[in-house]
Amino acid sequence: MALVPHGLAYALFFAVLLDPLSLARASGGDEADGEAIADGEAIAGGVVGYSAEYFAQFNAATALDMVMRTPGFSFRDSDDQTRGYYGSAGNVLINRRRPGGKVSLSDILNRIPARNVERIEVVRGGAPGYEAGREPVVANVQISGSSSRTRTARLSGLVYDDGHFSPGLEITQSNIGATRNFTISAEYASDHHAWRGREEFRNAAGDLVLLRRFEDPWTFEEGIVTANFEQAFGDDSSLRLQARGSGFDWFRPGVFTDYHPNADGAFRPGARDISESKRWTEDYEASAIYERPFGAGWRGEATLFFRTRAYNDASFSIDGVTQIKTNSQQARLDKEYLGRASLTKAFADDGALTLGFESGVNSRDQSLKLTEEDGSGVSVISLPGANAKVEERRSEASAVYVGRLTRRLGIEGAVRYEWSTIERTGGDGNERSYSFIKPALRFRFDPSDTRQIRLGVEREVAQLGFSDFLSVIDFAQGGQVNGGNPTLAPDSRWRVQLAAEERMGAATLTLTGYHEWIKDVIDRAPVFGGAFDAPANIGDATRYGAELQSTLPLNFVGLENARLDLSATVENSEVVDPITFRSRQLSGAERFRVSAEYRQNFPQYGINFNLRMVRAADVRRYRLSQVEILPAITEAYAYVETTRFDNMLVRVGVDYIFEEEDDRTFLNYAGDRSSGVLIGSLTRTKRQGAFVNMQVRATF
Repeated sequence: MALVPHGLAYALFFAVLLDPLSLARASGGDEADGEAIADGEAIAGGVVGYSAEYFAQFNAATALDMVMRTPGFSFRDSDDQTRGYYGSAGNVLINRRRPGGKVSLSDILNRIPARNVERIEVVRGGAPGYEAGREPVVANVQISGSSSRTRTARLSGLVYDDGHFSPGLEITQSNIGATRNFTISAEYASDHHAWRGREEFRNAAGDLVLLRRFEDPWTFEEGIVTANFEQAFGDDSSLRLQARGSGFDWFRPGVFTDYHPNADGAFRPGARDISESKRWTEDYEASAIYERPFGAGWRGEATLFFRTRAYNDASFSIDGVTQIKTNSQQARLDKEYLGRASLTKAFADDGALTLGFESGVNSRDQSLKLTEEDGSGVSVISLPGANAKVEERRSEASAVYVGRLTRRLGIEGAVRYEWSTIERTGGDGNERSYSFIKPALRFRFDPSDTRQIRLGVEREVAQLGFSDFLSVIDFAQGGQVNGGNPTLAPDSRWRVQLAAEERMGAATLTLTGYHEWIKDVIDRAPVFGGAFDAPANIGDATRYGAELQSTLPLNFVGLENARLDLSATVENSEVVDPITFRSRQLSGAERFRVSAEYRQNFPQYGINFNLRMVRAADVRRYRLSQVEILPAITEAYAYVETTRFDNMLVRVGVDYIFEEEDDRTFLNYAGDRSSGVLIGSLTRTKRQGAFVNMQVRATF
């Protein structure tokens, strides 16, 4: 599989950062580490610190502002769709620990005033005492031990080009004491998208046979209440409690007007299709985490977590020609119960061993009723796997060691063993059991105080999404039917990753290369005798790529207090298509993504300016008789904020400066795609203009 050329390319890629002299100087691994210097000027055990004073130049108002402005760090939010704790918590710690529950990290950090943050630490390659999980780089928000009481009120608004105004309001009370912390927050959020566009239907010869113009707006409202409580006890134990409840309503009315060509070639308006969807959700979760010390240097932690989410969708569409009305009633109830226990022992040689075990039950109970009304009665449309329940019983045992082999060579070794049973009841019931061992070995080498090399090898096993087992219909995508497959197995992969990082004061440069060997790739393939396509295991694949991240202060070109953050990823993959039996990219893969963010603050005026641009390659998704193409995108965002007013931040920005795009092209084939016979195409151009984002946040 061309492994040698790839390996040679990676070696050349990193050679620019590894000069022989630095390696020679670093070969005496037992020499002392450099003393930690404030604000990121030196590495000490893989940890770099930035004091609260460092972020004062950016007028940072919250912990999220500070994290987003930390040099050499790229924020990744938590993922509440991942079952279990491992891999779901994002890449930011608070007081060296992962936040409890699965509340969005950005929400948690946005509710911590900057005045309560002592410093931000960037941990590269793992370090004892930090719950980094599988993340190669994490940021730790260290909260000050001083007592404070803070109230924060945030008023926001989105103004769209159609004149619609979407307000938002959040109120937070935070009490931080020597032994007790308490935060409660209530939020109302709303949003609106004034989608409009056109669809062009062409035949095999490329002739335009139907033009459709549409307005497809949607509105969204959500209410959220969150409470966090932490109590420290005199025996160095602590209890953390968290609860969250939310509910949202989403409404989408769509009007589609057909234009057919006349004999003279001119297009005249004709039938009008109507589509409407209403969705509402209630989501509740609660967690409790208890920590306490044991004898012989061991420290234990126990976690209990519960979440329930009810989802309902009522949709219909009316065909303008036949007047047939299609109705869909979908309901889902998701539940997750999770328990986790761990023991950690710190050693005198700056190492730490963590033994852990977690077990949980996750389920989704779904019902879907699809009917048609043609004026003479109502007929029911049957979809395989539409009405069923999926339940997963999952457990994982783990052992993780983080430490040093020498003063400049760190190591992290982990072994995780997972076993689970997934059962689908209703319709054609099915039960499958899986077990996987997931080893990982990572090395961190610090040739100097400003340079680091990270090498990691690990096996990962993906989680199966419940939606892959159950059939659904999506009226927001033209009534597209997505079939479910009860026979899926999770894909697994071996991943090798090499990264090199150079820091020069506040400037950082990180280059990363990786290669994956994937087994049992999940993609869409024919099921139920070829009547539908659904997620299925289609064989093995490879994926490899490289990523560059850099932070560059621009003082050297005369732009004081300015910096440029660059991120670029290139990736390639190869899999055998289950329908055409030819090699292609993985479905939904991006070949490249580039982002650039320019930031400048003017401390004398209390003003910050931010401009961000993103460019990404087109994406192809493969179905039974269709290829869906999402063309390359260009996005731009900008905002200006000021903190000139006491304890207040005022921000005004523009999102999607060049319009927000959701363009797609569907290539349709006779039979399945193996025929190679194109019978027509649909090009959907769907746009929304730029909108203004305003925010006023007061802290008192």
